[in-house]
Amino acid sequence: MKLASRGVNVAVVEQLKAESPQYKGELLQPKTLAILEDLGVIDQVLASGHSFSSLEYIELERQSSEQPRKVGESCMDYGLLTTPYNYALMIPHETLKSILLKKANQ
Repeated sequence: MKLASRGVNVAVVEQLKAESPQYKGELLQPKTLAILEDLGVIDQVLASGHSFSSLEYIELERQSSEQPRKVGESCMDYGLLTTPYNYALMIPHETLKSILLKKANQ
């Protein structure tokens, strides 16, 4: 998108011929949200995604004949950041791709 906005011819190559039948999401970090703001697409991205201020990770170990066993956990608290984007945002991959391609074509 940045190259196209500066007059550089760009070819987007996509392996899939249609949207993926499986859900794939993009976890956008605060720095990425700031970049998307600079690119002028942040309002569309925010309207299409779901934000959250913390993540909790639980690592499980699985054995075929047993119940999963917790082997680790951690937490990430974006609310501690002192930037305007003190959260992460989950957005469907195809939605983000569509927003960026539309902007690039402008």
